[in-house]
Amino acid sequence: MEGKSESKTGTILSQSTVSQPLLTNDEAKKVLGSMNENDPMVARVELKTYKIRWIVLLSVALANLSNTYCWICFASVDTVVNQYFNNKEAAQILSLIFIATTIPIGLIAIPLSDKVGLKNSIWIANACNGIGNLIRIISCYMGSYKIFGAYIGTTIAAIAYPWIMFTPPKVSSVWFPSNQRAIATTIGIMANPLGVMFANLISPAVVSVPDDVKITIFIGGIPAIIGMILTFVFVHRNAPLLPPSVTSVKKEMPYLKGMKEAFTNPQYILIVFILGGGIGMFNTLYVLINSFLCSSGYISAFSGACAALMVIGGVFGSVSSGIFVDRTKKFGLTMKLAMLGAVVFGLSFIFTSYHPGLHYILVILAFLFGFFGLSAYPTGLELAAECTYPVSEGISSGYVVIMGQLFTVFIAKGVSLLASKASGVRADEYQVCYPKNVDQNVFYARDFFYSNFFIAAAGIVFALITIIFLKPVLKRTLADKQIEDDIDLPTKTT
Repeated sequence: MEGKSESKTGTILSQSTVSQPLLTNDEAKKVLGSMNENDPMVARVELKTYKIRWIVLLSVALANLSNTYCWICFASVDTVVNQYFNNKEAAQILSLIFIATTIPIGLIAIPLSDKVGLKNSIWIANACNGIGNLIRIISCYMGSYKIFGAYIGTTIAAIAYPWIMFTPPKVSSVWFPSNQRAIATTIGIMANPLGVMFANLISPAVVSVPDDVKITIFIGGIPAIIGMILTFVFVHRNAPLLPPSVTSVKKEMPYLKGMKEAFTNPQYILIVFILGGGIGMFNTLYVLINSFLCSSGYISAFSGACAALMVIGGVFGSVSSGIFVDRTKKFGLTMKLAMLGAVVFGLSFIFTSYHPGLHYILVILAFLFGFFGLSAYPTGLELAAECTYPVSEGISSGYVVIMGQLFTVFIAKGVSLLASKASGVRADEYQVCYPKNVDQNVFYARDFFYSNFFIAAAGIVFALITIIFLKPVLKRTLADKQIEDDIDLPTKTT
């Protein structure tokens, strides 16, 4: 019969039936979704953001803040702390113990962070932070052995630091959509300098005599213990059920392959060097700010206020830069401006602090130094993740943090070696580091004249390298854009 054919099974098919499509184009798209011939699985992923992402970020930020307070709470009152522990270098030793501990622990934490998962990384960080601070509190009642209790507690708390510092970029990548990543990383990272700010405001306010040191230990320790408990109660997932962005579902590279990918990338090596150096300079100033200023006649309360202003400026700078790079993706330009401003105003602060009576100028310089200096930190970590995508954020940010700690030890040691015992009018009239009735052979103010030039040389080198050689390729942003151009993914918020 014309218009009909018989199949091998004997079924008669009419021509009109064969030519009629089973599904219209619109119906097919509805059933199959927006497909991608290169990666059809990714193309069918439904995107979703969860409000609990802010709770996860809060747990990281709280750990970061209290852990930093533990590290730096003695810096602005270091001369009183030295008398409390009856050791002329106790405050600096405790700070350097913290920093030195983070280096080997960081090398262990980087490969383990992806294996144990994000949730367990946050748990480890909060557990070590809480237990370490609890031991520091107990050490206040150990009599002549309190310095050893402080050493042990500080060491355990320091174990938390790498786990804390590696997690903000990871949390932002896994839990946040691409247009919120930079600001999420900024919040997680900026809790660190906020801890510095609180330490430098609170410690000078509550510590005036040696026995008051235990008060600041309690103030920093109790939130760390509370944060540990809250984390165990509320943080129970490595990632949301549905991803917030396409690149959130990327398969992580194995550790060794990721290491090779990162360290064969010249731009990443450059970021590790310049950002690590910037962290080292900032940390050194945090640790020694009271020693810098008290030898020129500035009291510890003013030292704490300057450190707090650096952080306040840093909050404004980091939030501004985070919003700017989220919208424009101009990471390289932002990084160059931040490093240049940090070096200019940081060196201006250091050299101005050598002269007495310049309070108002130092206040302005402290704010501007923080504005530019701290904005480089979260921007740099996000830039490291961008340049090395799809390498794990634990690797991309981890080695920046470790390099920062190495530079801190190197720069702080160089500053101390180049400093000399204050003499002449600086020792007799300017210095307010120690009371006149203490043993001047044990407790004395220091002169940082040559140290200032050492810091200046390092800062100028970091700034020049950044401006001349930093030319990043934003691999993660390009991957997001390419996939979003190819497919139309539904996004939900709950």
